[in-house]
Amino acid sequence: MLDGDGKYAKRASITRLPLHYHTALIFILPAAATLTTDVYFPSTLLTSIRGYNLVLVTINITGAFMDGFFSAWESGETLPSGPKTEALHLVASDVRSFYLSAYTSWAGMLGEAASIAYAKESVFLGIVYILMSIFCAFIAHGLGSDLVQLISSSDPLTNTSYNSTTRAHSLLRKIIIALTMHIIFSCACTEGTVEIDDPDEHGKYWVAVTPRNRLIISMLFATGGAYIGRFI
Repeated sequence: MLDGDGKYAKRASITRLPLHYHTALIFILPAAATLTTDVYFPSTLLTSIRGYNLVLVTINITGAFMDGFFSAWESGETLPSGPKTEALHLVASDVRSFYLSAYTSWAGMLGEAASIAYAKESVFLGIVYILMSIFCAFIAHGLGSDLVQLISSSDPLTNTSYNSTTRAHSLLRKIIIALTMHIIFSCACTEGTVEIDDPDEHGKYWVAVTPRNRLIISMLFATGGAYIGRFI
């Protein structure tokens, strides 16, 4: 029987994410997260269910689910069962560092709770909102970890094939290209009309105040914040 540390060391030597993939994900993942939270989620029905804005709580709960899912791959608790799960294993660290850091907003949860308390004139409702958000996030995190157990391999010795890793790299390359095209297309389709009505105000800004420019700037700040946050 082989030593457990030896098995993980052997896998680590053949499943390292290539540097150019990692570099691409540094820019793509925070941008994709910002696009999801700032453009697509606010356009759903979650913004007006019985007078409550559920966008942020949904984002945080789904983010907790993804964190539980990818943390299991990153920690080495589970091992891939094929090229698709190998790809998940390879990007787990980057997804948690660059995507989820820009996707979730637990600080924003406090602001939303304060808004609910003010609008409903009830501090109790604000506290309930915070507690329910945290409780649901814990459950979602556990469900994400449980899902990994269903799709991972039970025998780490059967999945050390270079062919599997090569196919995983090919799949990641396609995903990176697809995400890049999605980001470019979404930015191009975002309205570029200037939002300032007063013509005298136009010259006060270095960049024209348009939905498209605001989205692009948000993506840039999300990318910089996620990258810096990884070293903190």
